[in-house]
Amino acid sequence: FSSLDYEVSTAEDLNQAFPEIASISRDCKFRSCTHTHEPGCRVKEALQEGEINSRRYENYIEIYKELEEKRRY
Repeated sequence: FSSLDYEVSTAEDLNQAFPEIASISRDCKFRSCTHTHEPGCRVKEALQEGEINSRRYENYIEIYKELEEKRRY
């Protein structure tokens, strides 16, 4: 697991760890958007438009998956 395990324990915490995602996510259609599959996700739109660095988004998704896996156990 990531070294962020102790600092980031929820998707909301994860959003805050990526300021550019946190800022843009305010415009997502759903308040609980995970930026992975939801319609109306402004973060995914920003990624496609080049507003968010793709490597940063990939890092976000990697940690998100770790959090989800950890939550299942």
